[in-house]
Amino acid sequence: MVNKSWSRPGRLIAFEGPDGCGKSTQAKIFFDLLHNKKKIMLTEPTQSGLGRWIRKELSNKRDQLSNMELQLLFIANRREYMDEVERKLDDGYDIVMDRFTPGTIVYGAAKGLGMKRMIELNKRAGIIDPYVIFYLKIPVEDAMARLSKRTGKKRERFEDLKTQRVVHRNYDRLARMQKEWWVRVDGSGSIKETASSVRAVWDKISKRA
Repeated sequence: MVNKSWSRPGRLIAFEGPDGCGKSTQAKIFFDLLHNKKKIMLTEPTQSGLGRWIRKELSNKRDQLSNMELQLLFIANRREYMDEVERKLDDGYDIVMDRFTPGTIVYGAAKGLGMKRMIELNKRAGIIDPYVIFYLKIPVEDAMARLSKRTGKKRERFEDLKTQRVVHRNYDRLARMQKEWWVRVDGSGSIKETASSVRAVWDKISKRA
């Protein structure tokens, strides 16, 4: 349920799942409820210059970067803040991530880059494994229906049904590969129901710590 090799006083808690699963909403709810006063929330891509470049590329109708170039930018963006994250964790901060390393692995693999290759690239960049990952599991049809209801936001590079089917399968596969620190949560219910499920798991984890 959690990373058994974790030895830092602070915890890195990531929310993951395919587009439309509700991870951003659940990450924010979880962050607000955390008792630790020393806490930080981060979203990928970040608001740095590199992060803004990635966001622009994701919304481009014409792909200006190859899939490998885009995923390498994600890793570089992650590397930008990693040293500070590790310092904060060592100082007892809890850090909540709205998407983390699995996003690069899963989406890169969906475009033929290879899951093991993407895992290795993140390791070479010195990206740490998290304390726990909350994986919001939702049927692909439900996720696509949610995406279609978003107002004022264009569909991004990976938000087509064909790609999302592969992304969903890849998330399941990666969750099995890294099952030690992945927790599956049913994300198909209401916001309140999903938040309650996340909280119940977290309370169980906290009691064991």
